[in-house]
Amino acid sequence: MIGPIVIFAAIFVALQVAPITLLLLIMLWDSQHSIMQQHGFGRIYDFKAGSGSPRTPRFDLCLHWILFGNMFLNAPLFVTMWLRALYRLNLTIPVNAIRTLQLVCWTVTAVYLVIYLVHVIRSVQRGYPINPMKYLFIAASYFLWYYVAWNTNSILLYAVAHRIMHGVQYIVMVYAFMDRTARQPDKKPGFWKRIAGPGHLRWFLVGGAAYAVLFQLLINHPLDEFGFGVVNFAPYPAIPQFNLPALGFDASYALFSQMMVYSYGMMHYYLDSFIWKVRDKQVQAGL
Repeated sequence: MIGPIVIFAAIFVALQVAPITLLLLIMLWDSQHSIMQQHGFGRIYDFKAGSGSPRTPRFDLCLHWILFGNMFLNAPLFVTMWLRALYRLNLTIPVNAIRTLQLVCWTVTAVYLVIYLVHVIRSVQRGYPINPMKYLFIAASYFLWYYVAWNTNSILLYAVAHRIMHGVQYIVMVYAFMDRTARQPDKKPGFWKRIAGPGHLRWFLVGGAAYAVLFQLLINHPLDEFGFGVVNFAPYPAIPQFNLPALGFDASYALFSQMMVYSYGMMHYYLDSFIWKVRDKQVQAGL
């Protein structure tokens, strides 16, 4: 019960002191949340197909952390943000040090991909099948994230790409659970039974579309109207060493819009951190 109060207070203070730093911290939490969800989907794929060796879960989890870490430290979209945050905190880092860090990160990623491939080959040789759908899902996810992170400077566009891979399967899984629950003969009539079950999928989709339209209408309002004077991205000046201009209004607007999504998402990450425990037998039965 204390968690939501702490989260709200932290967001309120950080929006006034260091908004980009807050955004980065939330994005890291969101990414940890997404990595664990990607890992969870991988476990479901392997469980359903009876594929993978006993060591595959550890290799998969390490793969997710390395692929995302590489993107966070190298993709221009993220580099510009964490550089601004560091300089805002007077933590200046030489250009050569950044370049060396990025080279090391690429090297670690390449080496681990070879190690992971060797693990897959050895698993097959030992009689453990592989599930192509799992690897297709992983490849599609990181291809989309990498492509957007390296080819746009829009945090909003990345957020859309991120939500596609992070959310679509989750929504389908949740609806399947609701549908199965609504079909139970002893289930009492209620709101969820009216949007799930036989012939009700359209109402579930209409609700999602209505939410999307409402959010679009909200973020099209002026920045100061929703900021209430609390959000201020202006204190981020130019960083000549990295050819970064001062943060302008357009970039500030995109960051603020994204902050609306991520800040509310913190409650989702907080609750999921102790609700979704795959080791729990009841959760396993539900999945």
